Amino acid sequence: TVNHKIMQSIQYAKIIQSSLLPNLDVVKTFLPKSFFLWQPKDVVGGDMLYLEQFEEDFLVAILDCTGHGVPGAFMTMVAATNLRRITRDERCHQPAAILQRLNVLVKTSLQQDTEHARSDDGLDAAICLVKPQEKILIFAGAKLPLYYLHQDQIEMIKGDKQNLGYKR
Repeated sequence: TVNHKIMQSIQYAKIIQSSLLPNLDVVKTFLPKSFFLWQPKDVVGGDMLYLEQFEEDFLVAILDCTGHGVPGAFMTMVAATNLRRITRDERCHQPAAILQRLNVLVKTSLQQDTEHARSDDGLDAAICLVKPQEKILIFAGAKLPLYYLHQDQIEMIKGDKQNLGYKR
């Protein structure tokens, strides 16, 4: 009975977590030649896709949060909430500035900026601001790279070696 109740809660958490993900049909309107595969290791997990539109430009972010399962899902909630705050409320759209701000907000949200912090969690991220009219893509990464196809070759731009949020 207890296991059944726990599994029901986790299944409902999956519904909540998947509601944070953008509609893939909408993503296809921005990135028609792309694909995204979201399969948590457990029922829920710590990976997330984020998409935000600003007039003609759009931002796409991939986040890999600490942990698998329920802890990872909690971290995606922290990251998603703060990412929306940065891009919508604070109107910050530059990928490097978003990563800097997200680093601070994850640390403060989890009180990892204090000596009495009980967790040491964070995330890796790749963020791209795409300006289709100008044919410009601006990338910033925290541990995650950007892969792209150029002249039938897969190329990579490395992200910073620093991940986000951890108290260390």
